[in-house]
Amino acid sequence: MKLLFGHDQVVAEWCERKCGVKFKTLWKSIGAIDEEGRLIGAAVLHDLTQYDVELSFYGPNTLTMDMCRAIAWHCFIQQGLERISIHVRRSNRRLLKALPAMGWRWEGVKHHLFGNDKKDDGILFGILRENAVRYLRKFSHEIKSSIA
Repeated sequence: MKLLFGHDQVVAEWCERKCGVKFKTLWKSIGAIDEEGRLIGAAVLHDLTQYDVELSFYGPNTLTMDMCRAIAWHCFIQQGLERISIHVRRSNRRLLKALPAMGWRWEGVKHHLFGNDKKDDGILFGILRENAVRYLRKFSHEIKSSIA
């Protein structure tokens, strides 16, 4: 798997089709492509504010350390944000287990965010710049200078 940059709209539209959503305010997208160059995953950063951005993600087995580093670099170093937020469908057990192991913190529940059932609740996770250290070790000098 390789990461794809610079094709924000194409990656976001692919993710919209896969997830059945529409992103209103796209900021950045990072694609994951296979050996044949086919899109197999997408990280879409949208709804950017002064301090936060929402992450939407699609792609089985594509939330790799390289993908996490790319997301963190764009958000924390390039844009200087303080946090990234993600809402995960309660029924997505795999991602609900993976995020805390990657440094994300549980922040709450938005009931019926994705539908009418409890399984459609949106579980909110967030990661702060200072908690993204494992993704940003090689950029640590840039983080320290941007915090000071």
